[in-house]
Amino acid sequence: MKKESDSKSLVEMVVLVMFLFFASLDLNDLSRSDDPEIKTSELPTPSKNLSGDSGEPKELKETRMIADFKTEDSSLFWSVVNDGVMGGISRGDVYVTNESCLFFTGSISLENNGGFSSIRSFGENFDLADWKGIELKVRGDGRKYYFTSRSGRFDFWHPLETKKDEWVTVRIPFKSFYATTFGRRIPGIRLNPKSLSSFGIMLFDKKDGPFTIELDYIKAYN
Repeated sequence: MKKESDSKSLVEMVVLVMFLFFASLDLNDLSRSDDPEIKTSELPTPSKNLSGDSGEPKELKETRMIADFKTEDSSLFWSVVNDGVMGGISRGDVYVTNESCLFFTGSISLENNGGFSSIRSFGENFDLADWKGIELKVRGDGRKYYFTSRSGRFDFWHPLETKKDEWVTVRIPFKSFYATTFGRRIPGIRLNPKSLSSFGIMLFDKKDGPFTIELDYIKAYN
């Protein structure tokens, strides 16, 4: 009986010692871990996206490049349309320069009921229904041109004033274009930006003489 009592006392003493040992530990130490996967306080804080839901810089969402003339793919295809289609003798030429600009040059003649020269893009359609208008950067000779677009069966024009030998940036709202036929305004017809088949530049100021205009880019803007 005494031996059994001594064993029981020994067990109780071991339990008491273990209790006192664990009670003396800092509970914060028990909650720490060296496993890097659970050290969430050490993970980098995600950077704030100041441009909205997408990762695009905000400025890329405000414009859409249509042509910048830096490569063949970004230059569009262009043709020259002069008053020769009506018997005139005005002339024009268009090409991309080494500085990646579209260069339109020529000479206007009023002979034979002529008086205009133009360029227009072809071979590509654009849906710009989600945009407000067209932005372009040009350097001209001080003459008054027209920036043109085509939707459906109609050409649409907007005046394009230039400053001699100075680059200017121009924004043209789609709602400001007006329909034309043979240079005359057609009332009541609106440009449909969802279906655009052409952009261009027209010189039709009824003045003889040489002309030059450079186009740096064409963009849609919001």
